[in-house]
Amino acid sequence: MEARMARGAIGDVVSVCRNASPSTATHWLASLMVRLPECAGSRSLRPADRAWARAGTSFRTSTGAVVLLPAAYTPGAREMYCRGVYLRSGLTMPSTGLVIDLGANQGLFAVWAALTGAQVVAVEAQQGLRFGD
Repeated sequence: MEARMARGAIGDVVSVCRNASPSTATHWLASLMVRLPECAGSRSLRPADRAWARAGTSFRTSTGAVVLLPAAYTPGAREMYCRGVYLRSGLTMPSTGLVIDLGANQGLFAVWAALTGAQVVAVEAQQGLRFGD
């Protein structure tokens, strides 16, 4: 279990370095180092993400699109753009056509689809989860 968690954390470090801009990656790595004991104790990268989320960030998606985000979207962006959580199931990001993102949450997937070239309709029922809130 511990070895699997360590491999997962190492994978996150590699993916952040690969997909985040150099300044974004450096900021997250610094946050991780400062909060490493807290991350180890909680068995989560959330403490580093919370510290990281105080500055805006930029990411390069697997399709090559560059996404510039306000600070509050940083932890979700690590999951989506670095870990590729939606692409693990075999989903591919279309470069044309229409993407309907139901339950869009903060809109990270919709933004990615739009930057890749698709036309996007994003729907979120919860107030306060609109991109830019």
